[in-house]
Amino acid sequence: FSILPVVSSVVSAAPPVKQRESALDDFGQFDESKGEQWKELAAALPAFPSDPDLIAVRMPVTYTLKVYLDEKSISLAEDGIARFTLVIESTSGSRNVFFEGYNCGTREYKTYAFGASDKTFEPVKKPKWERVPYYDTNAFRYQLLRYYVCNPNLLSTALSPRDLVHRLKSSMNE
Repeated sequence: FSILPVVSSVVSAAPPVKQRESALDDFGQFDESKGEQWKELAAALPAFPSDPDLIAVRMPVTYTLKVYLDEKSISLAEDGIARFTLVIESTSGSRNVFFEGYNCGTREYKTYAFGASDKTFEPVKKPKWERVPYYDTNAFRYQLLRYYVCNPNLLSTALSPRDLVHRLKSSMNE
């Protein structure tokens, strides 16, 4: 006859943890407090873009606008903001030019300057950060932020300029 030890176990009734299927699940959400944890650096205006330096950005076939980034203007500063010149072309061929910054951590953009007809930039007097719209007729800023500017493995950080250019150029060959 042998005596077996009594094993006591406690079963926890903790709720199951919801597993994220992808890092993209939370892409549209961000922590408001992250916007106050960094200081934005001053951004110098780049040279006005020339057509040979423009890289076409692949957009959904339903979009009516053509989108280009000026390769020479792409930068990523120590503040984590990806900045570049953005050229938007309508179906009639008219263009709007913007110098903008994108914050992957807060899903915001800021327009620093607009292109003028004399091929110079006109600085915005008081530029402010705005949420990148998702439900927009031509939500090109959302497409840029989601598929090109932000690192696909860590969506709160921007890709390096070299990686962004590579991503833009390789997507056009798909």
